[in-house]
Amino acid sequence: MNTNNTFTLPVVIDQIVPGGLGLGRVDGRVVLVPLAAMGDHCTVTIQLGEQIGQVDFIETPGPDRVEPACPHYGECGGCDFMHLSYEGQLQAKVGMIEDALRRTAKLQEWPAIAIVASPEPLANRVRATWRPSPDGGAGYFRRDSHEVIDIRTCPILEPTLEARRKVLAPRDVVQALTNG
Repeated sequence: MNTNNTFTLPVVIDQIVPGGLGLGRVDGRVVLVPLAAMGDHCTVTIQLGEQIGQVDFIETPGPDRVEPACPHYGECGGCDFMHLSYEGQLQAKVGMIEDALRRTAKLQEWPAIAIVASPEPLANRVRATWRPSPDGGAGYFRRDSHEVIDIRTCPILEPTLEARRKVLAPRDVVQALTNG
């Protein structure tokens, strides 16, 4: 379908690239799709001349696609892989390293890449940058923007840090940002 230079295309996601973008090809043309999973068969809307599209519908989800553990996922710009099982996240990251070795370093072979999984896939992030949110607390940027959104919960933060985020007042967030 073509409406105002916008096209809707069927895309099968072949790999995950940096930024959590799914990569598929349509008639030899690369299409990048945010929040897609490897193996997804999806319908994507894309602007004429653009490379990045948006998922309209997932006909068949890839085998590693899961329901994200965060109610803000997709709206919040903090996480790129939460729609993948933890094993799928690890495989995607190894795939990105291998792709860089093949395409950028021009290597034909390399030792096996050993990735060390966290014992806790959630509640393990110990660093975050918060912004004063519209509701008066500590929020994050909306995906692909500088608009701050309210965050009720952040399941990837280490519990002590998440508890601190929940009680911050806007002046505390501004002070933390300006004092580095």
